[in-house]
Amino acid sequence: MLFEGQARDDVARGDLVPVLEEFSDPFSGFYLYYPQRRHASPALRALVEYLKAARKPGRRTKHARQDRGR
Repeated sequence: MLFEGQARDDVARGDLVPVLEEFSDPFSGFYLYYPQRRHASPALRALVEYLKAARKPGRRTKHARQDRGR
């Protein structure tokens, strides 16, 4: 099983053929489950804040901007 973005080029070339499309739901994104404790680790808090900022349309995080140029 692949995400559409991972196989898009192969499908366009005809190397792969989509099957069971009527049973495939659109991918709405990833979910992050974590304990909501009062004393979460700084690393977990940083990850949650980064992911919240990255999912907002039109907003890029500092790291996302740096990665784009590579």
